[in-house]
Amino acid sequence: MQTGEAMRITLVHCLFASSLLLSPVFGQSLGRVEIRPGNRSLDAILTAYGLDHHDVLAERAEEGTYEIIAPLSSLPQLTTDGLEPKLLERGRPFRDIQRERALAGTEGVVPAGYPDLATVIAEMTALAAGSPIARLVDLTQEYGVPATDEGRHIFAVKVSDNPELTENEPRCLLVSCHHAREIVTPTIGLEIINRFVAGWGTDAVLTGLIEDHEIWVAPVWNPDGYEYVFTGDNLWRKNRHMNGGGTIGVDLNRNYPFGWSQCGGTSSTGGSTYWGASAASEAETQTMVAFGSDMRFNRVFDFHSSGEHVRYGYGCFSHPFLNFLEGEASQFSQAGGYGGDTQTSCCTGGNFGWHAGTFGSHSFLWETANQFQPSYASAQAEAAQVFPGVVAFLQREASVQGTVRDSCTGLPIDATLELSNAGYQLGEVTRPDLRFGTYQLFLPTGPHFVEISAPGYATSSQNLVVSTAGTVSRDIWLDPLTPTPMTYCTAKVNTAGCTPSMGWTGTPSATDSQPFLIEAAHVMPGQFGLMFYAFETDATPFLGGTRCVGGSLGRTPVQLASNAGGTCGGVISIDFNSFIQGGTDPLLISGTSVYTQFFYRDPASVAGIGLTDGLAFCIQP
Repeated sequence: MQTGEAMRITLVHCLFASSLLLSPVFGQSLGRVEIRPGNRSLDAILTAYGLDHHDVLAERAEEGTYEIIAPLSSLPQLTTDGLEPKLLERGRPFRDIQRERALAGTEGVVPAGYPDLATVIAEMTALAAGSPIARLVDLTQEYGVPATDEGRHIFAVKVSDNPELTENEPRCLLVSCHHAREIVTPTIGLEIINRFVAGWGTDAVLTGLIEDHEIWVAPVWNPDGYEYVFTGDNLWRKNRHMNGGGTIGVDLNRNYPFGWSQCGGTSSTGGSTYWGASAASEAETQTMVAFGSDMRFNRVFDFHSSGEHVRYGYGCFSHPFLNFLEGEASQFSQAGGYGGDTQTSCCTGGNFGWHAGTFGSHSFLWETANQFQPSYASAQAEAAQVFPGVVAFLQREASVQGTVRDSCTGLPIDATLELSNAGYQLGEVTRPDLRFGTYQLFLPTGPHFVEISAPGYATSSQNLVVSTAGTVSRDIWLDPLTPTPMTYCTAKVNTAGCTPSMGWTGTPSATDSQPFLIEAAHVMPGQFGLMFYAFETDATPFLGGTRCVGGSLGRTPVQLASNAGGTCGGVISIDFNSFIQGGTDPLLISGTSVYTQFFYRDPASVAGIGLTDGLAFCIQP
């Protein structure tokens, strides 16, 4: 008879043996392999096999060997190349490894261990459902982008004092697990959400951050790969895209458009850093491109492992503010318990570089832990350790901030801010928020020259001086080359399922006898409506929709919507030039900015009222 301890040891050994027999054989099975390079360059070997330094697990200088992660199919070629490969361990399902750790008493009983994908999503769902400051968002559904190759969606939790609203606040992204085997990072993502939820109303610092920011946390950006780590191969790095020719997977952190295919990756489909057939070829990357293009995050932290340092800059291009970024990264590293350790980025085509180069985000990559899959207790300790670094990152004030607006209407403009004296090599720019026109710049002290441009506007040049005294505030007004009315705000979908819209023909004028027709289309036919106008905008919830005009309101006469055909064929129009020149309102004079919105009858809707979007314009002479 075996003792209980002996039976447990036997079971662990049996599980290990069975995992070797049942380890994945479909598509690039991986293993821990010892190689002996001799006098050959390790970099050259890694490049030849489509690997990088993240695939190097250990160096044994006294023995002249390295331990790497490599496809099992490469063993014959490694042998042919004289590298004396020795297979140390096959990749296998991580859930088997967790089971062995638990049986051996190294993982502990509570908690059970690393959460698989279903558990991660379940915890995100529970946290959002149980807190007024958190909202779970299905990003795949929100942006209408493709699901992953295996049909999965990508989720994030928005943390804010009003998570259902989009407010004029700095937006921050904290994202984990672009690389599947780096399973410490989802634990960090979940810990961040948990700490903010628990700190709301009880911790003054965290409550302040929640009130003043929109914080987005995405614990798993590579759901297919993460699931495969648990069910197939714990050493897997890429996503699960079928490349053809027996190879699988794209390195998502080499697939972003900014600097794509420039360095730090490979065109070999079997390589661990394969950058994909084209920039943003992968559903996961497309999701981030849609998400980031909409949100235009001011700050981005991208969590990886391993290394215990913060990365900054680019892999193969110089950055004009490299010393400044190193100092920033060192502060966050120090706050996160890594002693200020930093490194420049290894590559281009990555997520944090795309945000920085495309939108001017203050972006960094955090290499956490000292191995991919330490004990779960170690991962939890790591998450607790780095959280003060996250807080320090969110507390970092911008060097310069302000808005970019149309000088005529005052509405935000989709502009480009370019540091003309910086010496960027890749066309880096800053893009203001689309909804509010707000921007933030993170710059070293000293003078900076900014050119602000947008199609249809005269370019503006601004001289800025950044100092240690605090944030410089600078609002920028661009003059339209030809003043043109602009739509804004959001229409209320009516009970016929249609979205009414504002349109116009002609030019608003205080003297021109030609008409300036303002029109509301797709309203309910045969119903009464009228147009309200004001001299400031609004964007507050109103009668089940949004009120787009604010302050003191004027109104035009009530009209009956014509019927152009169909349930949404109603049209209401007014010649506003006749209204201006009729003298009804003495404030409607040349140079005045006017904001308009139609209200109309929709008997079956909330309060029986339908609302269009808004139209803004300047009255010309």
